[in-house]
Amino acid sequence: MNRIFILAAILLCFDSLLKVEISGFFAQAGTITLMLTAMITLLMRPSKALEVIRRDKSGLLIFAVLLLHAILALDLKNYLVTLTYFVIPYIFFITVKLNYKDSTWEKASVICLWTLILTGVFQYITANFLGLQITFGNLTSDYYTTKFGLRMRGFFLEPNWYGVMLLQWLALCLHFNLKSSKPVPWLLILLSLTCLMLSDNRLTLLLSLILITIYLLSRGGFKLQFSALSPKLLATSAAIIFILMSAPNLRQMTDEDRSISARTVAMSSTLSFMGNNASISEWLRGYGFSNWGYYSNLYLLTPSNYLGEQSLTRRDNSEIYVTLFEMGITGLLLVLYEILRTKPRSKKNNIAYFIICSTFVCGLFYPIYTFFLYMLPFLVARSITTDKKNEQ
Repeated sequence: MNRIFILAAILLCFDSLLKVEISGFFAQAGTITLMLTAMITLLMRPSKALEVIRRDKSGLLIFAVLLLHAILALDLKNYLVTLTYFVIPYIFFITVKLNYKDSTWEKASVICLWTLILTGVFQYITANFLGLQITFGNLTSDYYTTKFGLRMRGFFLEPNWYGVMLLQWLALCLHFNLKSSKPVPWLLILLSLTCLMLSDNRLTLLLSLILITIYLLSRGGFKLQFSALSPKLLATSAAIIFILMSAPNLRQMTDEDRSISARTVAMSSTLSFMGNNASISEWLRGYGFSNWGYYSNLYLLTPSNYLGEQSLTRRDNSEIYVTLFEMGITGLLLVLYEILRTKPRSKKNNIAYFIICSTFVCGLFYPIYTFFLYMLPFLVARSITTDKKNEQ
């Protein structure tokens, strides 16, 4: 079983290279492998699975709220498709938790890091020295024009997703390295930082520097309980710095802009729309989970809407304002509860908690909701921080 987890993790690192479309849903070889593993696990251990669900208060609460939002859904099919992106990762979480072993994920983290580094270098050389773009699905080489096409992205559609995965696997690798007191993996750290720089991921690069600082201070015997303060404080600082770094780009922003400037404008227009139109109840509950695509097309809420009608399942460029629009203040409180709920009591799980916090920080800038299918390190970290055995 644990070899299957490692295989699935490796397959996920190849992202779009191993992805096929099935009835409008994009299935990746890694997610298919995990789903088969989950089916076997749930059939063999149904009572244990129910026990995991029963103990997971934040997961249950989020799922209950999402189900209630079916009442507000404008398109039932679109609602069910969007809900799937919560249900499947949650099934993966249950499967990971029921089969959890440190040795499995320690090995997977190292292998996946090397896989991401090598595939990233291959793609980068292909794009920058051979002038060839590796494309997938309906995308053509025209999609990767200007500097955007020269960034390292491995076999992912976009550099940002490559950066998020690299950061998460690096964090998981350092978690187990710290726990086992093995020598500092300087080569992997330096190569990971180099790849993040070549992919021009300012946010994930900054988060990785914070991660490495926490790791090195922890190795040096620093006694501060990082899980109580540092991940949230430092990640928030990273978000503020990232915005300040990008603010000068606002004047040069175009409809095609993928920077934080575009996200800032989109958030501003969304808040303006809600301020002018939303009732108190709509501020509290939102306009309905899965309804962002419909309303953004109708009212042109973001720059991308001016390029043409967008998919109804699209989460736009950032998760934070989509969550606020769809689920209101309640949605933001659910995210906060999830962060506080998974806070560990043990110092040895500082980095595992950092993975959780940094994931939601990424939600300020990226549409991470549909990407949880690939975030195995997040699911592993959540398993670690919510397991009493790891809190000794």
